[in-house]
Amino acid sequence: MKITFNIKTSEELLDKAFRRAKEITSRSRSFEDQKEKAINKISTVENVLSHELEEIVNNLPKIDELPLFYQDLFDTYLEKGEYKRCLYHVFWTKKKISEISRVFINKIKGHQKKDLLVRDLKSFYGRVSSLIEDLDVCLRYLRESLDVMRKFPEIDFSKVVFVVAGYPNVGKSSLIKALTNADVSSQPYPFTTKDLLVGNGSSFLLIDTPGIMEKNFENLNNIEKKGFLALKHLSKHILFVFDPSLSSGYDLDNQRELYRNIKKHFVPEESIVVVNKIDLLEKYPELSIEEKDAVFYVSSHTGKGIEELKNYLESKAFKILSSSLKTYRQR
Repeated sequence: MKITFNIKTSEELLDKAFRRAKEITSRSRSFEDQKEKAINKISTVENVLSHELEEIVNNLPKIDELPLFYQDLFDTYLEKGEYKRCLYHVFWTKKKISEISRVFINKIKGHQKKDLLVRDLKSFYGRVSSLIEDLDVCLRYLRESLDVMRKFPEIDFSKVVFVVAGYPNVGKSSLIKALTNADVSSQPYPFTTKDLLVGNGSSFLLIDTPGIMEKNFENLNNIEKKGFLALKHLSKHILFVFDPSLSSGYDLDNQRELYRNIKKHFVPEESIVVVNKIDLLEKYPELSIEEKDAVFYVSSHTGKGIEELKNYLESKAFKILSSSLKTYRQR
């Protein structure tokens, strides 16, 4: 998830605001010029802090407006309620600083003694400092939240996503690279120790899911379960890879069981079954899969069957996108 915005610490915010205020000078030492100088200092501090805090509110992702996939990823590691509370605290602090600024500017306008100007300017600085320092915990939480969200995989939601599943070493990575002409990126994946592999086709994405789709759903830990459920928001289309050569170390019974388990919990509209490594086979095995599922026999190593599968994915993606566009126009 691409996020370039950074959040300053409370100390950095105050340092920037007070440094700008310190640059304010007066034309003379007359009392009226000193009053104008004090008012300008207050306005400068208020303007700097209001701008910085508004930037935080406007640039941080609004969780409820994100695709459900990202919302579930967020819930995996962070507290949505705390994130919203901290954003509101930033917004409230901005408003409070503006209110305090107006109060002190009005007070200074009515003063007739210089010592009162100095006293109220110091008092204003103290009030503002307390407000920003009270915000420090939330600023740290929001910075941590951004660090987590930066690790989210970057998904192009204008394309149709196919989630690639199957046991390790069945050839998922090489298949993705073959189908996308090696247009593949490896990205951090919050709920697994391995990176997420994303292959970019012209109208579709292939996403490998290391560590999540290889277990029985009941055996997943809480973070993995949330990750599994997040994938359901990402796509309803599964591309399941079998390795009948058994070179992966998993027999066909285990692979069929994983296939049925994923079908049960993922509830895809239709699965695409890919029988990989056919260059190592003398004859094709009996898979015992659902009749409605499309089946392709390929070899990522030799390229056999790859073009047919790629054309099928492009055609299916085109139909899905066309259907979505038609539905949108009818609203």
